[in-house]
Amino acid sequence: MRLILEFVHYGVAEDISAKMSSIFPHVSLKGTSLFASSDTDRAGNPITRIDSKKPIRALFIKFGEGSIEIKSIVNSEGFPGLSRKIMDAFAEALPEGYSIVIDQDVSGGFWDYMIDKYPQFEWTKK
Repeated sequence: MRLILEFVHYGVAEDISAKMSSIFPHVSLKGTSLFASSDTDRAGNPITRIDSKKPIRALFIKFGEGSIEIKSIVNSEGFPGLSRKIMDAFAEALPEGYSIVIDQDVSGGFWDYMIDKYPQFEWTKK
């Protein structure tokens, strides 16, 4: 049973990774973490740090059993509608009932709007 669950989990990660590739030029899936960014460091890894010296758009999420945890969304480039595009991609790729965990809510109401817009998911804000 564990093997089947891991396969389903991997399928979700692959689906999300493919969707993020249409939003970000650099996407890396490492273990249970997905890093996506508009820029890379010297080693070719997507830059996802919120305190990056360069203006970037970035996403860092972690996959769990039946859940994803949004660690950070960075939009210092001012890319219009970035968070909504990410959430629309999640809605297309994630099964109904999937859990979405918001690591830190500093959005000033954005996540409350997303919770109302996507009631098919189980939401948790830390």
